[in-house]
Amino acid sequence: MDDTVETSVGVAVGYDVSADLSVGVYYASNDVAGDNYGASASYVMGAMAVDVYYDHVDLGDMEQFGFNASYAVSSDLTVYAGYFDADGEIGADEGGYAGVVYAINENLSATVSFAEADEIDGPEFKDGTSIFLSASF
Repeated sequence: MDDTVETSVGVAVGYDVSADLSVGVYYASNDVAGDNYGASASYVMGAMAVDVYYDHVDLGDMEQFGFNASYAVSSDLTVYAGYFDADGEIGADEGGYAGVVYAINENLSATVSFAEADEIDGPEFKDGTSIFLSASF
């Protein structure tokens, strides 16, 4: 990739260990931001999904790790929770989130959440307590 500001070259590899478990790793060499690398694992069993991840960014010597979990209570209701630790990331050292998303219909959903940072994992929950409707057209 070259966007006239930075040139990046990288590789990512994923492997399905079983029908329920997948793992992946990546490495990227960037002209400006330095090297990035990380690993992740995902486990899905029925209505439950759990992800863990680790990322390292040379620029600022930042390391980030965390986990995400979700459980589909029904076809309309999903519960999310997670935690992250982002050493060196401005405004997001560590925290967690929990939320519930209810699909009212195909185009409308309601969300209630609490998060300790903006747009962390899950469906990009916002910092603090939030209640909102989302519509697609």
